[in-house]
Amino acid sequence: MAVGLDGRIWHVRKPDGSWTPFTQIPGPNGRDPFPAGQVRITALRDGTTHVTAISAGQAGA
Repeated sequence: MAVGLDGRIWHVRKPDGSWTPFTQIPGPNGRDPFPAGQVRITALRDGTTHVTAISAGQAGA
């Protein structure tokens, strides 16, 4: 996981553990890249991670 210079969240790992080129995480309803205001990643005991992100976007019309 990374927050790019564009303010969007990018990831390089699929849920099955395989690696991919950097890909943007989609925003609500799968539309538009997710604008990251704050991102937290927590490692869990089973070796997985949990990502929490707060959008930096504004509610729009």
